[in-house]
Amino acid sequence: MKFKLGRVLGVALAVAAFGMGNANAANVVIQEVYYDQPGADGTEVFTELFGSPGMSLDGFSLVGINGSVGEDYGTIDLSGFTIQADGISLIADINTNLTGADLLAASIDWQNGVDAVQLRFFDGNSVIVADAL
Repeated sequence: MKFKLGRVLGVALAVAAFGMGNANAANVVIQEVYYDQPGADGTEVFTELFGSPGMSLDGFSLVGINGSVGEDYGTIDLSGFTIQADGISLIADINTNLTGADLLAASIDWQNGVDAVQLRFFDGNSVIVADAL
């Protein structure tokens, strides 16, 4: 029994150490993505992040992944922006009619299909996938 308990404790400590080393990546998630409105592609597309109010998004980026081939096809650098006071940051199309966008980006219209959107964090040494849809 001691062996199993020690092994579980060791795994728990390793997980905790990993989480503490990447605290920024654990404090923000993709809350909502709207990318495919009915009819022709439009400009009312957005990605919404949820995190700790005032948290810097330096080192973070949103990345579109083509699910057919597994390659990146679009990246939005979030450096220089912060999570808003209500804990939500809205990234919308540069030509949007939506009000309240915190960041306007030309590449926010993620493509249709078996694709994914990743929230990545670069900690200075490696890239961490903080969240994905």
